[in-house]
Amino acid sequence: PATSWSQTRRSTKLSYTPMTARTVAGLSPRGKRFSRFCFLPPENKTRAESAKPESHFFPCGCRVPSHFLLPFVLRYNYGQMPHHEHDQNTPERTSRFIAFIDECGDHSWTNINPEFPLFVLSTIIVERQHYTEEIIPAIARLKLDFWPHEGVNLHSRDIRKALVDFAFLQIPAMREKFLAEVSEIMARLKFTLFITGIHKPEFTAAHAPHSADPYEIALERTFERVLHFLEGHGEAMLPVIAEARGKTEDAALAASFSRLLHDGTRAVSGEQFRELSCPMTFVRKQQNIAGTQLADLCGYPASRHILKPTQPNLAFDIVREHLYRRELESGWQVLP
Repeated sequence: PATSWSQTRRSTKLSYTPMTARTVAGLSPRGKRFSRFCFLPPENKTRAESAKPESHFFPCGCRVPSHFLLPFVLRYNYGQMPHHEHDQNTPERTSRFIAFIDECGDHSWTNINPEFPLFVLSTIIVERQHYTEEIIPAIARLKLDFWPHEGVNLHSRDIRKALVDFAFLQIPAMREKFLAEVSEIMARLKFTLFITGIHKPEFTAAHAPHSADPYEIALERTFERVLHFLEGHGEAMLPVIAEARGKTEDAALAASFSRLLHDGTRAVSGEQFRELSCPMTFVRKQQNIAGTQLADLCGYPASRHILKPTQPNLAFDIVREHLYRRELESGWQVLP
């Protein structure tokens, strides 16, 4: 049976009363709604132990409806929210790999910059152990070589234009030294790269108008190949860390990603995707995540190569060595 801790106005102690399944559902035995809160006792407690007063709940005399309090009481007693409300940022078990995503270019079909008519999605997958032991320390050491702290965010646009924290790159000698260290780190660190580029004018000319934005299309094409990567390593779990763009955009992307993992794509069935566990987390640039910064540093060189493939591009020569290659699958795709 379920239990209820209801509170009287005269005392701050919570009293115990047994309840039936109908009252657990929010109904009195006669079918009337009630406002008292209730929850199931933990499995590791006896009924007698569950009947003990819990004085730390609302000693001020407040009475809270059950549908407001239930999730918090469950978290207190069970250590987590119910399954449908469980925080996806904390997987039930540790995954072997982590994916980091960053985009380059505007994700609009209408506002197309003629000088940069691309949208490029850069995704890297790293082994958790290597990320902890090598990538994070290497990025921190790089920053501490040039700043008195590691709080600087490695943003490719700021680096190229020598803006804000990178104003010292206007000095040729310092720029050469900094770029040499970045190149050495990018070449040495181990990660697998997936690049999906969309040439927007050509794509819109070849396809009917899309309700999905370029980000969603690029993410779909990327994860068709990410699935191939995971199957090759015998893994089904992959936390996905994406840079936040705004509440509306993030919510739309999360919904699209959820549909992708359930319904699949034209090339890959939903049954195959439903075998995966890929909780998506959005992080702000200010959170200074090393993985999203690596994805950013790969995105722009790839974009320049798409626009001008014959132009020398030393940065792309380095990152292309990390592109996913297995059997007939490649981590490089440009649409259309």
